[in-house]
Amino acid sequence: MKTISWVFSSFLFTVLSVQTANADITVPIIYVENAIPAVSLTVNGIQVPKLSIDTGAPGGLYLLPPVFEQVLSVQKNKTKETQAAIDIFGGQNSTEFIRNATVTMNNEAMTGTDVFVFNPWGAGMAAADGRLLIDGVLGLGVVNKNRSLIINFAAKQLTIANTPAARPEGYRWQTMDFTRSDQGIVIKVRGESNHSYRMMIDTGASHTVLFNRNGKGCATPSLSCPRETIITPDSVTLSALLFQVSDSRINYDGLLGNDYLSDKVLFISADTLLIGVR
Repeated sequence: MKTISWVFSSFLFTVLSVQTANADITVPIIYVENAIPAVSLTVNGIQVPKLSIDTGAPGGLYLLPPVFEQVLSVQKNKTKETQAAIDIFGGQNSTEFIRNATVTMNNEAMTGTDVFVFNPWGAGMAAADGRLLIDGVLGLGVVNKNRSLIINFAAKQLTIANTPAARPEGYRWQTMDFTRSDQGIVIKVRGESNHSYRMMIDTGASHTVLFNRNGKGCATPSLSCPRETIITPDSVTLSALLFQVSDSRINYDGLLGNDYLSDKVLFISADTLLIGVR
């Protein structure tokens, strides 16, 4: 059975936001193992070569312990807290984090950033021999009323911008109705028999997946899983893999992955979700 290199991320803690910054940060998108979209950023003067771009991770930054401890060491009147998390495979862990930390990213100051210790979750963050494929995660928590996130998969470029942010030129834009939940950004899609599903946009997942709670589908992610056809609000037809998920705490119906996003631009602000295509 052919397996898939992907990351599934689903947390139950509150989305915590970034409040201010001085200037836009724009960096190229790279692909780790030809599957995981990532960026290289300097965090508090330390180069972090491979930060996975994961809108399914609601925190701001997830950093390996040495970088996390450096961030903690320069905070004033801040202590570590502990937060529980769960992924769609049922894996649970506790993660230390700094609430509302002040960090610099590529020499730009950002306050109110929630910074977590990076404890790999889901599938696809490590090789078969246990070697980590990435050095951390850049999550959805960088977005709030003062900041926007522009993930341009078509041009392989990511921008963290002050709001209001300019849209990249040369694209047709469609506004998406969405809900910002504790897990991430959720939109509605149509499935077979005109059934409505609540799908989370997850740039950390390589493939689009529907969760099935009645035993249908695969227990392990694979391209051989049964599929269901879905249609997104921008009229894109996708063949979603069916994956068994029974945990009631995962309160959405699936993930829209990079098979949907790979040629698009995601423009995310606190109150706007735009999809851009050429």
